[in-house]
Amino acid sequence: GAQPGTARWSLRLAGIGESEAAARLVDVEKALAADPGASIDYLPGPALLEVRLAVHRSSADDARRALQGHVDAAVHALGEELYGQDEDTLASVVIRSLVARQATCAIAESLTGGLVGAAITDVPGSSAAFLGAVVAYATELKAQLLGVPPAHLAERGAVDPSTAVLMAEGVRDRLAATFGLATTGVAGPDPQEGRPPGTVHVAVAGPGGHRVRSLELPGDRDFVRRLTVVLALDLLRRTLAGDESLGSFVRRRL
Repeated sequence: GAQPGTARWSLRLAGIGESEAAARLVDVEKALAADPGASIDYLPGPALLEVRLAVHRSSADDARRALQGHVDAAVHALGEELYGQDEDTLASVVIRSLVARQATCAIAESLTGGLVGAAITDVPGSSAAFLGAVVAYATELKAQLLGVPPAHLAERGAVDPSTAVLMAEGVRDRLAATFGLATTGVAGPDPQEGRPPGTVHVAVAGPGGHRVRSLELPGDRDFVRRLTVVLALDLLRRTLAGDESLGSFVRRRL
């Protein structure tokens, strides 16, 4: 367990691998290596990464003070892939960000089948910002429930970046939310509409327009679906963060 003079801190990242994070933290790693009581560990997950920093001193206060400098340097070095710290999840950061703006979100899910909504409603107090989700799994429901034009679906199909955008705009409009978030794609194991498993499109629609991200994801059906949840929430987080993505971390002291 932690000794009295040990201070620990976790930084949480999305959409970045361990090697890229380590490359950005090369100076922080050097500073920690020069400190006999310090360590840095990388704990990767699906599209997520936790970076743990620890410092040991003779007293807890000394350890905290020493750790703060390393944390501040790491925050500045990591960039916009940094989404939170310690117990933060992507969903909790999104909810906090929405509440701070007095904004709301609604979700249109296809391949994720309700997993994004489940991740958001795992957050206590999410009802302050989350209105609801439409799971439009069948292609015709994307037209009936979300207002995606049938002619568009006939021409472009359900698995298309433009369809993801129309789904996000449709759920935003129909649930009267500030932001709409949508997922569509092929989880596998079989191709769909001639597109291979792992083809995924996530989109956000908001007051400032829309953003869409298209990916070819590796892995089995379960992995593709879980990864899509991370990518969708991260796209919404980045949209909400705008230019403020780093400010909140530097201001929150240990």
